Amino acid sequence: MNPPQPWFSKLELACESTAVGWARIHTRDTLRHWGVPEAVIDDAVLVVSELATNAIKHSRKPVQPPPWAGQSTIRRFVLALWCYPDHVQVYVKDEDRTPPVLRDATNLDPNGRGLHLVDSLSSKWGYTFPTPDPSSGKVVWAQIEFPGSPPPTDLPEHERPHLPPPRLPEVPQSHDGRATRMQNISAFRDGVMRHGHAAAR
Repeated sequence: MNPPQPWFSKLELACESTAVGWARIHTRDTLRHWGVPEAVIDDAVLVVSELATNAIKHSRKPVQPPPWAGQSTIRRFVLALWCYPDHVQVYVKDEDRTPPVLRDATNLDPNGRGLHLVDSLSSKWGYTFPTPDPSSGKVVWAQIEFPGSPPPTDLPEHERPHLPPPRLPEVPQSHDGRATRMQNISAFRDGVMRHGHAAAR
């Protein structure tokens, strides 16, 4: 029997192309173990694909140590999943300080489509800086509601996750019409099915 919610899972991965697939597998297996509705799992996997892809794409180049050190320092990102009675929260922490920007994108423009997907599948999303220290990077988060859940509300202080709390600065939402946004989702899902990874922005 599962313990009382919220449930928490954390996975650290190297910023390499294969990490996106492992992040998706971990997300699907973990959410299924928690009994999350399958439709929510599908949406969460797509959100994780995009956020992990962006974390890898925007990670800084590995630091090259002195020749006698033997190996380079590999950049990493952290995937954290939280499950509440009515929603799932996804957090991806990377070492890049550049905020994510929701850009205008047409159906024929692959650049910028990924964050439109996150915007379409999430009830809310945003980013935060864990500490003022630039080396702490940033955290991008998204909240995905269960079917039939009421509109999201801020959690009481004692129920908030420790890394990071749900109440975060919100990124401006997309102004695309619903039809355009659904076309973006369909195109993105088709790309995942064909190529096995999230389309790069």
